[in-house]
Amino acid sequence: MASRKWVVDLDLKQNEIQNPVIQNLASAPSTPKEGQPYWNTTNHRLNIYNGSTWLDATKSYTFSTGLTESNETVTLNAATTSALGGVIVGSNISVSSGTISVADASTSAKGVIEIATDTEASTGTATTLAVNPKQLATKVTANGAI
Repeated sequence: MASRKWVVDLDLKQNEIQNPVIQNLASAPSTPKEGQPYWNTTNHRLNIYNGSTWLDATKSYTFSTGLTESNETVTLNAATTSALGGVIVGSNISVSSGTISVADASTSAKGVIEIATDTEASTGTATTLAVNPKQLATKVTANGAI
């Protein structure tokens, strides 16, 4: 196919370009200009150069309740009684770098309960916050009540 190169801007005076095809390439142009599009024939996606990087213009999101998107950042909203979402952790639970930590239980806060050893139970160490497995075992029988 013959091609004609234009070396000046083309002002269409708000007229339509009908039946165009975006430039088809297997990889991004090496010296792009901001706003330049191309169709990637390898992954079949439209890309646009923003001045510093190529953006995938064909991204699409499907959200369920509790998720929102703004400028390509997806946020998990806090859960409520009427909407799904993330759980707000309490004062005894913390999340850091993907690790969930639960603090020890106290007389005024929920948390991790320590299982006492025989020594701790007999000496009184941590007995108010600990469960002695031997004492618990004497109260639980197979298929029986606690």
